[in-house]
Amino acid sequence: MFLQKRILFVTILLAIAIGYYSLFWKDEESNSNVVAGDQPQMELTNAVLVAFNPLGKSEYTLLSEYTEKEVDSNTFNFKNVLVYSLDQQNISNSIFMSTSSSTLENKVITFPEHMKIFTLGNPNFLRADILNSTLELDSYILSSQSPIVIFGQSFTTKADGFKFYLKDNRYTLDGNVETEYNF
Repeated sequence: MFLQKRILFVTILLAIAIGYYSLFWKDEESNSNVVAGDQPQMELTNAVLVAFNPLGKSEYTLLSEYTEKEVDSNTFNFKNVLVYSLDQQNISNSIFMSTSSSTLENKVITFPEHMKIFTLGNPNFLRADILNSTLELDSYILSSQSPIVIFGQSFTTKADGFKFYLKDNRYTLDGNVETEYNF
């Protein structure tokens, strides 16, 4: 009787060891089939990803931590927003815009808070600081009637307002315009 219990105990331990090894081996095998591109590069909670194409290409993307749709309206409110455009040929020309909140209504994105625009050409190189701006998705015009500061490699320009024509890659500055050169 004692020998039977001992054989049963060893058999159960062996079954548990084989099961554990088999489970661990399958996890290792499945992990080895995952390539690095399949691994998550960024982790967000309650995030929304929206892509739109102002230049006829799917280049601009809006990433938001929180999105809310107003009841009986076609208005969306975004919190902690990052809008970016990646230039595949020259990654240093990629543009990033960050702000704390924005609203999408009737194909117009409104950025009521400060929006920082920066590029990758110089690490975190700040290109502009804009307050109370709008991006019209039909005409692809980013504009503001609030003061703007534009930063260049060796200059800083301040203006009372601006219009940036995304399709034509040109802009106009409104009101009092001041440029300081830093040589």
